Amino acid sequence: MTASLQAFPVQDITYSPLGPDVAVGGPTLLGGIDGPMWAAIATIVGALVTVAVFALQLRKRRIEREAEELLPLRDLLCSVLLLLDDLDRREATRADLALLLEMRSRIEHAVEAWPDIPLAPIVALITAYETTALPDRHHRLRPRRDRVGQLLQLSRKQGAAIGALRTALLEAKRVTEELRRRR
Repeated sequence: MTASLQAFPVQDITYSPLGPDVAVGGPTLLGGIDGPMWAAIATIVGALVTVAVFALQLRKRRIEREAEELLPLRDLLCSVLLLLDDLDRREATRADLALLLEMRSRIEHAVEAWPDIPLAPIVALITAYETTALPDRHHRLRPRRDRVGQLLQLSRKQGAAIGALRTALLEAKRVTEELRRRR
């Protein structure tokens, strides 16, 4: 008789409040959650996981795009540093500053785009450096004691301005690289 009972498994049938004769469902798991309910729970969990993965991918793409947007700024700062090295090797005249002034206007536009990068001091220091430029024809001027003193003073100011500008550029470049790494 035991073999015949094992062939026919007994189902756990719950009854409705309508009476003991009306069966409501089939076998239940974990305190009354039946099969269709588990399917709904699995579907909801799957949808939540899909949405979470999609949101993480969107965030990653946005971060990569922002990091790529910083590359032109980093290249601009490197170009200004190279130009400063060139200007440091010679006496900079007003004619020599054309490229530096063009780069200053590009940095001015970048100040608005990236307020968390210290670019405003660079603009101010380039403007200060512009005031130390030697006259274009200073070699052809007759050497007078007071004029030579003025030219020597401008040259000293150029050296100090280049040093301050180089420090500000390196700081801005460091912040840019830090932002790129963080993103």
